[in-house]
Amino acid sequence: HSAPARCRSCAGTGKAWQAKKVCEAFEVFIEKGTPHGYRISFAGKADERPESDPGDVVFVVQQQAHPVFKRRGVDLFVHWEISLLEALVGFRRVITHLDQRQFVAKTKPGEVVRPLAEGVGLKALSGEGMPTHGSPFVFGTLFLILSIRFPDSVDPEVFPKLRLALQGLDGEVSDGGGGGEYEDCLLE
Repeated sequence: HSAPARCRSCAGTGKAWQAKKVCEAFEVFIEKGTPHGYRISFAGKADERPESDPGDVVFVVQQQAHPVFKRRGVDLFVHWEISLLEALVGFRRVITHLDQRQFVAKTKPGEVVRPLAEGVGLKALSGEGMPTHGSPFVFGTLFLILSIRFPDSVDPEVFPKLRLALQGLDGEVSDGGGGGEYEDCLLE
């Protein structure tokens, strides 16, 4: 007397399926402003297996680094170096945006760029950042981080003209409140 043999097709489960290789193309629309790490899912489009529902195909947005613009949320940051002269009398620079639009960023007449923390100035252009995901007509801010480049030296012959132009900004010699005489020491 012999035992019944187990079916090779279904391994004794009573259900069999034949694997088919199916290639399906997915069209993934990524809106402007979609954040890094955003997931786009196609429900039930992954491989099918017996005794289970098919899984989801998930695409994850990976933001690429840009040589000029750095993104933080909907805001963009650009680092520029400006000269001391530009910091004092103003500057005007052409910006080519990520969407290839060009516009001129300039300081207001008479405005001085003052360094903030870490020796940089900060200017902002509202509405020139990234579009807001889900609200494509609402844009973040483009921040210009301005490093002020000082000259290595200044010709002493121009001191009188500089003093005249910058009068009222002269540094006073302070004796530290102690009065008395002091010795001049050159800083290195």
